Amino acid sequence: MTVMATRALYLDDTYLFETQATVLDVRPMDGGTVVILDQTVFHPQGGGQPADKGEILGNGKTFPVVKVVKTGSVIEHHISGPVNFEPNAIVTLRIDGDYRLLLARIHLAGHLFDWAAFALGLGDVWTNGTSKHFPDSMYVEKLLPEDTAPEDIKELLDRVLAKARDMIAADLPHRTFLIEPDKVPLKCAKMLKGEMCGLERVRMTEVVSAELIGWM
Repeated sequence: MTVMATRALYLDDTYLFETQATVLDVRPMDGGTVVILDQTVFHPQGGGQPADKGEILGNGKTFPVVKVVKTGSVIEHHISGPVNFEPNAIVTLRIDGDYRLLLARIHLAGHLFDWAAFALGLGDVWTNGTSKHFPDSMYVEKLLPEDTAPEDIKELLDRVLAKARDMIAADLPHRTFLIEPDKVPLKCAKMLKGEMCGLERVRMTEVVSAELIGWM
């Protein structure tokens, strides 16, 4: 069965925590159930960030969502146990707004580190490694030459963190917008790697600063 792409409402509005959706498909999986909807406020796990927490309400019952994953252009909502939704049923989706905003702040902090490094002209000093934006484990990994002295690493880190604090204090103008994947600037596309696969739109944030010209 071919299922239409899920409309990702979180791309349009970070602060949308509740909405209604139409059930497209319900599938048993590993003792639980996967629910496919026409649209969702649930951000799936990916890009080093965990999925939103929340629940689906329907048929007079509340079903906690235990996992959210994106497969191609379809977002799957995993529920531990049977679900009696019928196709075309209207259900309510509700996520934990405080948790969503915490994840957004953590994720933005990782990008802020990169922006600060770019503003200092350090973009080519290291190679980007992995990143993780979980509340109990958050980091961005930068790979330096093996012979880099510990004191030089500390000096680089101190400079970037100081610059990041200055950028926060400056409250720089910024805008968030949606863009087609093939129009994403090359620098950003390389960092996103395969994460844009299957997406019709990519959400980007642009910080307006003379120091960051060339980043976008």
